[in-house]
Amino acid sequence: MIRVRMDMEDGYYRELKSTGHAMHSEEGTDIVCAGVSSLLYGVLNTLTEGLHLRVQKRIAHGRMIFRIIDEGWKSPSAQAVMKVALFGIRGLEREYPDHVSLEVRRLGKC
Repeated sequence: MIRVRMDMEDGYYRELKSTGHAMHSEEGTDIVCAGVSSLLYGVLNTLTEGLHLRVQKRIAHGRMIFRIIDEGWKSPSAQAVMKVALFGIRGLEREYPDHVSLEVRRLGKC
C-alpha cells in the first residue's frame, strides 16, 4: 500500500511523505503507482520550477518526502499546489482504497 501523509503547520500545508508500493499489479505496469508518482513529481516540480520555492526533498525507491523550506510556503500559490496533491491523492484513495491511503496531520495552531 502507498501511504501518503501531508502535514499542516498553523493551518497551511508544508510537508508531504509518500512511502510504499501500491501492489495493484506487477512492478513496471502498476497504474496506481504511476498515478501517485506522476502526481507527486508534478507537484514537487511545480513548487521548485514553477514557483521557485526551496524544497528539501528525499527520493528513493518507494519513498518521496518533501518539505517547503522557503518563507513563501504559506503563499496562496504554494497552498494551491499542495492542494493539488491533497485532492489528487484523495481521489486515488477513493478509487483504490486497498492500495492508497492518505493521512493529514495538523501541527501547530490549527
